[in-house]
Amino acid sequence: MLMELSGDGAPLGIYPLPKTVDWRERLERLVGAFPRLGALRASAVARGILPAPRNLDAVAEALVASGAAYRLGEGSGPSGQAGGISGERALAKACAAVEALLAESAPKAHHTVLGDP
Repeated sequence: MLMELSGDGAPLGIYPLPKTVDWRERLERLVGAFPRLGALRASAVARGILPAPRNLDAVAEALVASGAAYRLGEGSGPSGQAGGISGERALAKACAAVEALLAESAPKAHHTVLGDP
């Protein structure tokens, strides 16, 4: 939802929610400590065996860094409209990134691009 709102043109304030460390985050930290285990996990994610990890904090930080959002409680917020990424541009970038990932993982003989018949 952050990405959809960031392209709206209105100021987007992000409030950092309190975070508890659960077993999934502990497991991610453990996997990150061992390169071979990390490579095995990346392979399982690429094959669709495991879900890809997500980092919502990184999304929020990227929006703040780009000027599309600000942190609530830090100053009075943006002075004017947020510069943000337009919804169309964000969607085009996301589609291009997905197509690039699919092209990397697709067998060379059966290379297709999204939208081709």
